[in-house]
Amino acid sequence: MGFSFRKRLKIMKGLYLNFSKNGISTSVGGPGATLNFGKNGTRVTTSIPGTGIRYSKNLSGNKKDIASDFQDESNSVLTIDNYNFTGKVPKDANKNFFYLSIIFIILGIIFQGIKSFIITIPIFLYVFFIQLGKEEKRIDYELELIENENQIIRNKLKKLLKKVEAVDLMLEVNDCRTLKDDMEEIKTLFNELSKYSISYFIDEDKFFKLMAKAEEKNQNYYEALRLSTIVLHQYKPTKEIKKVLANSLNKLNINMKLEDYLDFVDNNSYTTVLEKIDELTNNTEI
Repeated sequence: MGFSFRKRLKIMKGLYLNFSKNGISTSVGGPGATLNFGKNGTRVTTSIPGTGIRYSKNLSGNKKDIASDFQDESNSVLTIDNYNFTGKVPKDANKNFFYLSIIFIILGIIFQGIKSFIITIPIFLYVFFIQLGKEEKRIDYELELIENENQIIRNKLKKLLKKVEAVDLMLEVNDCRTLKDDMEEIKTLFNELSKYSISYFIDEDKFFKLMAKAEEKNQNYYEALRLSTIVLHQYKPTKEIKKVLANSLNKLNINMKLEDYLDFVDNNSYTTVLEKIDELTNNTEI
């Protein structure tokens, strides 16, 4: 068992400085209610003098954050099942009335004595058990809504990843029986998920390359051209992707040399390039 050290210095009636091996803290109050401020946060202690009944609660400091259900990106391994895709957290509990009730109780004790505590304790109990209880229920409800929304996103993302893997295998074995329907489902899922931060779990470079090849195989050359152009402009183009692009230009009967198209992509913005594709193809699928 180690040594402990604690000393209490009275500054004035109801105000004390506390010295211990953990540091310095300040206490305000007297018999019945005390508010302690220290490096570990704020703690309130209430009691009924002469009965031995005592209650303490941390108001801030070392406690779980309201968003503790979600993993901390810097300290935990991120997975689809623990990532907060929505980026939402519940609004902090409104503790203004609670703080005011504590302050009035303490001031009353300091200047009016224990009678003030007896008068104001019902107000404190109402604020503590009713108002803060409502705030805690609201936070729990908001956390549940956020988690439900995250679960829907997770299920869609898992389904998307499985579909992408299936299409990749289908292309390798040249099985295109369900390719058209699979591509439509992938596009729907990806568009629904694109507003969330899914890039941590999906390699977009690999994804768009695969989609370009799949659309070419599906003879949807308009989409194949758009997707291969996205790869060319945003990611790392490969010879295979340039072949998809060249074949799409040919199938769409676009009167533009491949080297001229590549040069146009290199020297223009992403939006301008896509507008040019729509202009050259009249935004129609062949």
